[in-house]
Amino acid sequence: MKIRVQIYLEPKQDRLLEELAKVRKVSKASLIRESIDRYLEAIPPDQDPSLGLIGLAGKTGFKDLARRHDEYLAKLERGDQRLKKKDNHHGRARTLR
Repeated sequence: MKIRVQIYLEPKQDRLLEELAKVRKVSKASLIRESIDRYLEAIPPDQDPSLGLIGLAGKTGFKDLARRHDEYLAKLERGDQRLKKKDNHHGRARTLR
């Protein structure tokens, strides 16, 4: 299963990607996935600075935080300081402040 992701490319990147996709007879999405795989394989896990971000939020209790982080951040930006989630164990709403 693939996860849908929206990204913005520079016009030059899009043009070159389109040309390469035609030459290779593959989709642009396939080339992007291949590029991401190569990039991630080239970085030793212990030297990847982005891994230092993991856990900075602390324990939030949100089991879907990785998947819905944009939604939660947008709510905070709009001024909704209270984010509610359903407590799976008791059916109650819990709040993150």
